[in-house]
Amino acid sequence: MEKKGMSPNERKIRLLPGFRFDPTEQELLLYYLKPKVFSLPLPAGVIPEINFKKYDPWDLPGVGHGERYFFNQPEANHSAKTMYRLTSSGYWKVAGKDRPVMTSQSNRPIGTKQVLTFYIGRPAHGSQTNWIMHEYCLTEGNLIGTYRKSNATNDWTVCRIFEKNKYRTSKMETIRSSSCDRVLLQDSSVPSFRSDFAASSSCITYSDEVEQNSTCTSNPTK
Repeated sequence: MEKKGMSPNERKIRLLPGFRFDPTEQELLLYYLKPKVFSLPLPAGVIPEINFKKYDPWDLPGVGHGERYFFNQPEANHSAKTMYRLTSSGYWKVAGKDRPVMTSQSNRPIGTKQVLTFYIGRPAHGSQTNWIMHEYCLTEGNLIGTYRKSNATNDWTVCRIFEKNKYRTSKMETIRSSSCDRVLLQDSSVPSFRSDFAASSSCITYSDEVEQNSTCTSNPTK
């Protein structure tokens, strides 16, 4: 449920029927977080900005099939490494150490992933829930190069939030649905339009050495 006084960036964003936003960690960092930090165009406006202090996890807006994604900007007196992130009903607590996120091509670190768990109550006396947050930050190396660190507009992070049991169920349903779709397509006499669609799509991506504007458009064939 949306709260009154919610900013446009915090309102729920809806995808078209049949579309799922399910990015890899590398895609989240290179195609969404990196452009956000440098105020570059995003491939799609599917990740809203959020202030986590204003929401408990079950009240969060956002997009996701069993999971939700948000941009978060830590406050001046609050770093991404803070142990507790307070909300009205509880707090997010850091669980374990940061893990590096590597590129699939060069196996080079492009960011870090931090896991947090939500507790109801006050720190040191809270009750653990099934709500999990994965918070991603860019590494220093990703803030140097074509764009200097001084050009970064804000210290943004991107977060994936989900409820553990529901997330697993949702993933299994997606896998089963995808398997059925593949079987139907194989048996169908309708010609495939994949090659035509790919030919009419253009996507400018980031290389490991040079950051470029990331835009992705699709023009369905008629």
